[in-house]
Amino acid sequence: MLVLPINIADTHSELYVHRPAARPANDITLDVISRASQSNNAVLFAEQLNVQLNDAARMSQTISFEQKLGQYHDRFNDASDAVCAQMLREINVELDMLDKEGTIVQDPPEMSGQRRRTYGNGGPRRLTAAEIAEKQLVRNNKRSSKHPQ
Repeated sequence: MLVLPINIADTHSELYVHRPAARPANDITLDVISRASQSNNAVLFAEQLNVQLNDAARMSQTISFEQKLGQYHDRFNDASDAVCAQMLREINVELDMLDKEGTIVQDPPEMSGQRRRTYGNGGPRRLTAAEIAEKQLVRNNKRSSKHPQ
């Protein structure tokens, strides 16, 4: 036991710090916890990068669409009545097709169910490094409570 003297407002007291001789119940090293944290940070960075790339692609598609729509409008203004009618029919066909497709995207059957599965293979989902570290902590806590030192 370590005794540290403390002087607070002219009051003398001592702080007792207990240092157990044995190792703590959880024997997971800081290195393992650090690697788990870095792994989670890498996953978060990859997800954020994916979102940024998707946003950039979507913006590029939107700009391209607006340019094509402007060209279509210019050609519509310069076209004869028969060509204008044909252009309107083609747009209506495309809009009808989009209406039939629906706007709700559903997961494939492999992704639904009570148990979490990986897509396609049907195997169990792989745990993240943080989940593995948590399981080790719980396992070590159970082991240490069953066999006190």
